[in-house]
Amino acid sequence: MIFSRKYKKDRSSILAFQFLIFFCVLTFFLASCASSKNSGNSFYADNIVDFRTEKLSNGIPVYFKQNHGSKVVVLRMVFEGGVVLYDSKIDGIEDFAFDLAFHGSKNYSYEDLQRLEFEKSFSTISSCSKDYSIAGFTCIARDLDLVTDVFADSILNPNMSESDFDQLYNLANQSLVSRKADPSSVLGLELSKLAYEDHPYAVSAQVQEKSISKLTLDAVKRHYETLLNPSRIKFFVVADMNVDETKEFAKKLSTVFASLEKKSYSKSSIPKPSVKGITNYAANQQAGETGYIAGLFECPDKDDSDYIPYALATLYLDDIFFEQVREKAGAVYFMGTGVVGGKHLLGAISAYKANNSKNLKQVIFDAINSLDESTIEKKLEQYKNKYITILFNSSQNAAGIAGNMISSLEYFGSETAYLRRSEKVQAVNAGQVYAAYEKYLKKVAQDGGASWAVVSNEESLKTFGF
Repeated sequence: MIFSRKYKKDRSSILAFQFLIFFCVLTFFLASCASSKNSGNSFYADNIVDFRTEKLSNGIPVYFKQNHGSKVVVLRMVFEGGVVLYDSKIDGIEDFAFDLAFHGSKNYSYEDLQRLEFEKSFSTISSCSKDYSIAGFTCIARDLDLVTDVFADSILNPNMSESDFDQLYNLANQSLVSRKADPSSVLGLELSKLAYEDHPYAVSAQVQEKSISKLTLDAVKRHYETLLNPSRIKFFVVADMNVDETKEFAKKLSTVFASLEKKSYSKSSIPKPSVKGITNYAANQQAGETGYIAGLFECPDKDDSDYIPYALATLYLDDIFFEQVREKAGAVYFMGTGVVGGKHLLGAISAYKANNSKNLKQVIFDAINSLDESTIEKKLEQYKNKYITILFNSSQNAAGIAGNMISSLEYFGSETAYLRRSEKVQAVNAGQVYAAYEKYLKKVAQDGGASWAVVSNEESLKTFGF
């Protein structure tokens, strides 16, 4: 984990456009399901018996999923709230706080953590999103007691020293310099402005230039303390544990986290972001003559009945973009669709390294308009299987299962909601897919139907006519 955290800071500029793509291209929020060979009902019946729930002495719920035959334990500790609760609206303060917390604790120094991770082959992780943050670990079952103690000490008793803060602050500054020079990072910033101006999600989960000067050790400590509230915390565990072992591990967690006392907390109300139908242009010399382009448009939220038909429609559109925009027109290196956001979503189209600047907008619009109902009808089963396979792949390991449980509970109200996903995909008909295409995607091919962000060098910027 220690090595991966430093790497996470160093690689941020490299992954910025991948963030757009994989935050945009068919993430569809980890709603996983069975393979296309199994019926949705069968998958649900086979798996629902493996879920259990316990509670710690201070009320923190623990959601267990038995992973038969696995020697690996995955634990995720979820902290609800997200960016709307960031102290003084400091971008990235929560991510920074977790990095600092895992940089040494009361009983385990930075060097101890590195040594133990190497010797015991375990890893710890943290990540922050719009609506919640996650800290956790993956370990071999035989080392669970030790790793739980190490993890708990990092969470409950972090050193958060001035010297460690300075080291991580310098890394954050270096990352900002790299991102400022990187066109994909600039595009991500412009996209965020388009999506969330005057919206609670305007605060970023990643450290940003506009607020890093307010990122002090006292601010980080103060914010971190607000996270240690049982009212905001849930545990998720994926392991091969029977009923008795589940109860024993819940007792272990209750013992190590018993010091946490409940404080007041209420979920924030998040409005749906709006689409203004405007275009933001940002010059970046590193882009050269190519364009890094993204469009935002209205789309259904994850719990909307239109969501799966919309997701299927975007699969058709992704293939059309590949055939018509990339291969036939030679206009982009990569292009895809997806969603951005948290509880509430916006649809997204991303074009990476666009070169056909004068005709690109029309080529894209023509591609969007080319999808017809007969094509949807003819290939529906193929695209259903493709969608189910993509979703199923996220459940192929314990970490993926934990991710599905978390997103299911946070966005659908039940940690087992993802088990019904295959069943819901199979129930969709061609008419619903075409209706979703007309309602959400076809509007993008109209002036004002989407908000666009365009990044290129100064000389080429305005030739991309969005």
